[in-house]
Amino acid sequence: MREITELYGNIAASLYIKPATLDELMERDFLKNYADSSIDRILMRLENKKWIFINKHGKHQTYKAIARKELAEWELVL
Repeated sequence: MREITELYGNIAASLYIKPATLDELMERDFLKNYADSSIDRILMRLENKKWIFINKHGKHQTYKAIARKELAEWELVL
């Protein structure tokens, strides 16, 4: 369970730094060992949790409030 929670945070932090489509996200080093379908399901869960949204360019992006509140340990520059 901790690994999944950490993966949620890593994905959200990564999308805050640089929004991406699923294909672009799958090219990031920390996701090399995961199946596209697994990451797609995680993106859906993050959308349902209101952590991420799809921006006007069709890319997944993390809400600034989530980055500030939920991702404090990632020390993102806000």
